[in-house]
Amino acid sequence: MKSSVRALALIMTVAFSPLAQAESGVSRPDATASAAAPLPALLAEWNQAGFAAPAKPGQPLVHGRNGAVTTGADYATLVSLIRTATQATREGRGQDAAAAIAKAHVLLAASRA
Repeated sequence: MKSSVRALALIMTVAFSPLAQAESGVSRPDATASAAAPLPALLAEWNQAGFAAPAKPGQPLVHGRNGAVTTGADYATLVSLIRTATQATREGRGQDAAAAIAKAHVLLAASRA
């Protein structure tokens, strides 16, 4: 019973939050939504590259699909940047997410060159 009341309260809060903002005349951009916009594009680009995790941490080259090649160190950096961008997006830290996404795009572009 308590969990249904909590769920209902959460639904009501989410459902009527935009209404309360509209009535107050204050428009607040949804930071989570704006930060999340470039993340799916990065994840699609990462999946398209199709890198296999290196067999060894110090593996010099990591091969992906369609001729994509990166170093083991850059692979680890890409994984870290994607995790950082995902976490920052979840927490609504758009600038941090955007910075990580931009760095990851640069590394992914270099892997296709």
